[in-house]
Amino acid sequence: MSISKVWRKTYFYLILIFSILSGGCIHSRHILNDSLTEELDQINEELAGKTVQIALLGDSKKLTAENIYLSADSVYVETKTNENDRIAISDVHRIITKNHGRGAVEGFAGGLLTWGGLVGVSILAIGGKADPVEDGPGEGILVYYAILGGAPLPILGTIIGAATGSKKIYVFNKK
Repeated sequence: MSISKVWRKTYFYLILIFSILSGGCIHSRHILNDSLTEELDQINEELAGKTVQIALLGDSKKLTAENIYLSADSVYVETKTNENDRIAISDVHRIITKNHGRGAVEGFAGGLLTWGGLVGVSILAIGGKADPVEDGPGEGILVYYAILGGAPLPILGTIIGAATGSKKIYVFNKK
């Protein structure tokens, strides 16, 4: 069964675009002021014991804090001296947390998808003729190069994903 050149080209671009777009993940959640009280328990549970960065509206710096607690109108931050500071929710632009374990899993999945896309594109490029002996050394060998050359991508994606971490962003106020 042979795929026409038009469909090969279409599949090629679809797989290529999907492989490129699956490269990174940031999970963003916009918190509206009227729904804040309903979501406080869930947000506090998700942020419990984690190190977070707090970006304020009027400041370009980000505060790093652990053990924060959100109330309807304030963010309570435990500082290094074990004192609690209070920041008004109206002054907070966003709160960012990183999860390196989830980043490793997402990096592995992205590397695996990219590898699969590379193999798929190489199969489509040769028109499904994957036997290098029958079709000559120039045709089917491309698939084998794609399989061998792309094999480190899931491992590389895991390492990069674990190092950078997966970000989860809670946006409270627009800048």
